[in-house]
Amino acid sequence: MMRGRPRARSHTMQEQGPHARYVLAPEALHAPCDPAWLDFETTEALEPLEGLVGQERVAQALDLAVSVRHAGFNLYVMGRPGTGRHEFVRAFLERAAAEAPVPSDWCYVRNFDDPDRPRALELPPGRGAALRADLQRLVEEVRAALSAAFESEEYRRRVEELERSYHERPEHELEAIREEAHAKGLALLRTPEGFAFAPMRDGEVMDPKAYEALPEAERKRIEAEVERLQERMQSVVRQMPAWHREMHRRLRELERETARMVVGHLVGEVRERYADLPAVAAHLDAVGRDMVDNAARLVRPPAEEGAGPSQELEHRYGVNLIVDRRGARGAPVVYADHPTWQNLLGRVEYMARYGALVTDFTLIRAGALHQANGGYLILDAHKVLAQPFAWEGLKRALQGRALRIESPGQTFALVSTVSLEPEPIPLRCRVVLVGDRLLY
Repeated sequence: MMRGRPRARSHTMQEQGPHARYVLAPEALHAPCDPAWLDFETTEALEPLEGLVGQERVAQALDLAVSVRHAGFNLYVMGRPGTGRHEFVRAFLERAAAEAPVPSDWCYVRNFDDPDRPRALELPPGRGAALRADLQRLVEEVRAALSAAFESEEYRRRVEELERSYHERPEHELEAIREEAHAKGLALLRTPEGFAFAPMRDGEVMDPKAYEALPEAERKRIEAEVERLQERMQSVVRQMPAWHREMHRRLRELERETARMVVGHLVGEVRERYADLPAVAAHLDAVGRDMVDNAARLVRPPAEEGAGPSQELEHRYGVNLIVDRRGARGAPVVYADHPTWQNLLGRVEYMARYGALVTDFTLIRAGALHQANGGYLILDAHKVLAQPFAWEGLKRALQGRALRIESPGQTFALVSTVSLEPEPIPLRCRVVLVGDRLLY
């Protein structure tokens, strides 16, 4: 039996169905717009549309999340790609951040007690760069002032007095032994092997034959006197290294005394500018003590430095400003496009020197969490999960409320190499993850 083709429904049949009242004519599907209604020439004159159409709840949720000031409140924004999630979230956070205070500057400095554990200093926004410039200028001024002090006539005179007193002391002891030996009929002779005693007669040294001709009792008396004087001479010789050390100790103390007067005055001027920051003032005190202890290195000519004095002193007394808020307005809003462990949490770099890799606090680099500290960090959830250890590192920082700069190998005990352990920085950042519903 042959079947015919199905008959098409007519417009009349559709209109007579139960949903006939919902049927629209083709001309009703078009909303006419007369250009005369528009009061602008081009769309460039229009203000950009704020928010997402039909997503008022998203704005309310973001507003609530931003208003909560307690730690531990972070955001996950769900939506399909291409719907403007990133742009909407970033614009909203930038408006909220504009009304927030500018967070602090952060820098790392040398820990003079333990150089492998650099200290973190927090300063009001903009003052980190000022501290860096002040310390650079301080080093230059201290070097010039110490050079002038150590080359002054007064300092050289006191050094010469100390050196002369050291050289005169052994001579005085030897002269006393020489006089005693002369009174006993003995002469003190200086030989290539050292000092020796010889019997005398009529003010002249006796020759061996004349000495052998002396009575045995006289020879024994002379030998006993020689032995006693030799012991006294050995005592003087044994004390000479101690006298030498004493001279160097007193020279060192003179150097420290001179350096203390010079450094104390210059460091004190800088310290007054940071009296309201106890941690910075304490670091400046440590800088002053170290400059006094290493005054000779500060005035050493460049030709004797090898690596160059400027670089060495920069690594010792410089400031590594990892977060600089100069000119900033409001809290930061940072988007990390490549959220690896190091890009999020920071890293310690190395440089080759004499065939070995070395590092110090000047090679510490900040991560996105450092730059967003005090504000907001926007991350793509898929990208975070795609990077090894990035999700674990992010959770660890948020749970501990601290930023620790270390490699994944150190954190998970994968390697045991020696590296820096910078002081952790308190974390006050809100993280916004952008992803889809399935990933959530």
